[in-house]
Amino acid sequence: MIITKNFKAKGMHCQSCETLIDRAVKSIDGVKEAISNYETETVRVTFDSDKITLNKIKKAVEEKGYDCDLVETHNNIKSSKESKKDSEHLVIDAKFAKFFGLAFGIIGAVLIGYYIYTLSGSIALPEISANMSYGLLFLVGLLTGFHCVSMCGGFVVSYTTKHAQEGTKAYGSHLMYGLGKTLSYTIIGAAFGLLGSIIIFTPIMRGAAGIIAGGFLIIFGLNMLNIIPGLRKIRIRTPMFIAKFVGTESRKHKSPLIIGLLNGLMLACGPLQAIYIMAAGTGSPVEGAKLLFVFGLGTLPVMLSFGFFTSFLS
Repeated sequence: MIITKNFKAKGMHCQSCETLIDRAVKSIDGVKEAISNYETETVRVTFDSDKITLNKIKKAVEEKGYDCDLVETHNNIKSSKESKKDSEHLVIDAKFAKFFGLAFGIIGAVLIGYYIYTLSGSIALPEISANMSYGLLFLVGLLTGFHCVSMCGGFVVSYTTKHAQEGTKAYGSHLMYGLGKTLSYTIIGAAFGLLGSIIIFTPIMRGAAGIIAGGFLIIFGLNMLNIIPGLRKIRIRTPMFIAKFVGTESRKHKSPLIIGLLNGLMLACGPLQAIYIMAAGTGSPVEGAKLLFVFGLGTLPVMLSFGFFTSFLS
């Protein structure tokens, strides 16, 4: 029998979480449709109850790092054992979310303060890229790397497992994936820089781009802290045709390099959106590429460490 159920998936931080959950649930035999909603942290699943159980769907979501339960039973009291386990899980997740939320918020506030200060006329406004610390960009990338693991970790584990079954090492694949992702960021950064050179004409507009980028980081941080739920509505969605293209091509190609290149097209990541806006604010393809290259390098330590650790365990 075909039925539809709504699940609560706590811990969603951006639109990319929707994609991650949808893919995981849709991969289960018997699922007809899965639609996640980042704003409400819910997942609507249509499935054949003769082929699949509610627990299997719940487990698929939980394996991606989210706390999941049926909406209608979400507030029910669980057994003491379940309650204790869920409580410990949520406390750990909350600590990580609080740390990263505060970190992104502080960095965003620093950016906004800097550009407001320069726009006030206290000092001459430079090009965004000239005085923007590449170390700060690297730090944003490093923090984002932990989010990348949650989004792309499944793919890394899949090709690592394949290498283990074939008796080969996956180290080269890890490097190719990192190269593809960083190269993709760099190319798109150049494209945004080129776009900025066309539509952003004045230093004031370029400074405003920096302020907007800082605002996106603050919003992403607040969403991780889940302080103001209404802010979840402020987001830039990946265009549907791009999301479908990436999904289709990702299923066709198994090369880590190609998958890495495709992942750069997923524009739903909050910090990545902020850096793309900054790239546009430079008004230069070269400077835009530099910003995204440094950001991309920042995401690599965590992502590669996860990959190498997975290889070690395999």
